[in-house]
Amino acid sequence: MLLPGVGSVLGDSMVPIQRILSFVAGLMF
Repeated sequence: MLLPGVGSVLGDSMVPIQRILSFVAGLMF
């Protein structure tokens, strides 16, 4: 029960993080 929940949370949180990082990288570089 824990593994699928953690996987879904990480999967949902990693996409916005990558978008934010790419956005910040676009502003800086």
